[in-house]
Amino acid sequence: MQPAIRQRHMREPGLYGCGNKVSFQEVSNLSLLISDGAMVDSHTIGETTYVQSIDRVSDCSREPDLFAQMAIRHCINDVYAAGAEPFFVSICFEFNSSSTPADRAALSAAFFRAAHAKGLDVGKCHSVMHDDATSVVLSTMGKKISDCGTSASVCGRGKLLLTKRIGYSKLLFMKEREGTSVAGMYPFMGGRLDPVPHPSIVRAMTDVSGFGLAGAAIALAQRTTTDLNLELDSTVMASADVLGAPEPCMQNWIGDYSSERTVIDESSWPIAGLRETCGPFLCMVDDQQIRENVNLYRDWLTVGFYSDGSGLTSIAMKQGCEK
Repeated sequence: MQPAIRQRHMREPGLYGCGNKVSFQEVSNLSLLISDGAMVDSHTIGETTYVQSIDRVSDCSREPDLFAQMAIRHCINDVYAAGAEPFFVSICFEFNSSSTPADRAALSAAFFRAAHAKGLDVGKCHSVMHDDATSVVLSTMGKKISDCGTSASVCGRGKLLLTKRIGYSKLLFMKEREGTSVAGMYPFMGGRLDPVPHPSIVRAMTDVSGFGLAGAAIALAQRTTTDLNLELDSTVMASADVLGAPEPCMQNWIGDYSSERTVIDESSWPIAGLRETCGPFLCMVDDQQIRENVNLYRDWLTVGFYSDGSGLTSIAMKQGCEK
């Protein structure tokens, strides 16, 4: 029998992975309170620039090791996307009140293993007990190795590429809800993202997470002051079953993404609005880079293009494609 700590998210699926957030629009508005939207995630000491990120991930697998591997990879993706190499993580464990000491020890050990496997030193750890799904808060640091993602590094026109397909988080959720074994799923979750795109082969990148592909694209367009056009079809999904299965808790609401700077075709939303935990990277790569390094990008998926502009985002299905 699975302990309550591993079952809570099946009863309250909103408390799952990276999906338990305030709305995308509210986050966008709150960011304006911080230096007029110029959110700082780095600090320079001497000749070294450090990047910091923080994430909260709720229970996303019955398997402690899979939960830990996904959560660790999810939190370090932000550091990678900022052009930095992660080296340090602090963890706050938020344990469900019905968990046992054995449950808590197993999950803690799983997180320490996952962190060390990614070359991370584990710093200060904290713990609390509460009645909601077991979750972790992870604060990660990395050393900057590139200016990847700054507006100055992006100009001209190029392609939008996904490093891997999306929808594996939903696939995992469906399997666990059905009681199907998820042993070996990590190669399709965090492990599928290796190797991480080196900043030298992209103009900018971000990870696809709880706000979905749409949220990643909108944030990337605004950060780089370029116009992004996503052109989607079902081939970007992990499987056709994932696309067709109604799972409201894994889908964002399209109304939260409406603004003067976005144009979204509703038919694209089952793909663009899908919530991810430990999702792939959305990368901006110029045409010359692709021509000169064809083998580097051969397994990536083209999902649109970017061009000089002012931070607008357009999302639609490819012409002639059904959703």
